[in-house]
Amino acid sequence: MTTTRRLSLAYLALTAGVAVLFALNLFWGSVSLTPGAVAAALLGRGEDALAVGIVLQLRLPRAVMVVLLGAALSAAGYLLQTFFANPIAGPFVMGVSSGAKLAVALTMVVFLDRGMLTSSATMIAAAFAGAMAAMAFVLSVARRVHRMSILVICGVMIGFICGFVGAGGGMMMLLILTSVLGYELKTAVGTSVFIMAFTALTGAVSHFAIGGMPDPLTWVLCVIFTLIWARIAAVFANKAQPKTLNRATGIVLVVLGAVIMGFQLLHK
Repeated sequence: MTTTRRLSLAYLALTAGVAVLFALNLFWGSVSLTPGAVAAALLGRGEDALAVGIVLQLRLPRAVMVVLLGAALSAAGYLLQTFFANPIAGPFVMGVSSGAKLAVALTMVVFLDRGMLTSSATMIAAAFAGAMAAMAFVLSVARRVHRMSILVICGVMIGFICGFVGAGGGMMMLLILTSVLGYELKTAVGTSVFIMAFTALTGAVSHFAIGGMPDPLTWVLCVIFTLIWARIAAVFANKAQPKTLNRATGIVLVVLGAVIMGFQLLHK
């Protein structure tokens, strides 16, 4: 099978998957609606006001926004990865997400201090302003510095200043190892995970110290299966080619997403 044919089939499968998920988003929810009621609401022939309101005012706008946001995120990720020549680059590389979070946090503090409620539009405007401010700083540096590693460092510094890295420390460390220090992707992943393991260990010890001891059997099973699958993943990553490793990572993420969606549907 040629590469063109393989890509065409992949795009067709993805398009079909998006269409199926879009339809499921319209049919499934906390309120059960028949396919006929959904179709009538979409065609403007619905007689049930509740069904029409749920479909046209809640589920349809939500589904459309999910598709648009997904397309925007993928396009933004592609542009950032192309710009940085790094397959794991993201908005936090240049401090965009950290600037947005800082602006939202400051806005909430100011409004709550004055006894005022913040609307969604205010939060969106604050996040956009913070993201643009962070981007403006990086672009101003880019006009004077043409080394990509320096731009990455600037983005990392924005992340430290705005959010002190936080939960994204592992990914931030991974980007530094690959973009600045020139580590191979597999070596960088192993190093990042090894370092972040100590952070997780200190957090767990602190949690146990304040009386948050989990169920012993659950804790032992989590440790055992983590070690087993970490060993399997390490052996596979060391022997696999980068292209195969990327595909395997994508498949694992898709499967995990499907499992999470399945559990959510079962608990409804």
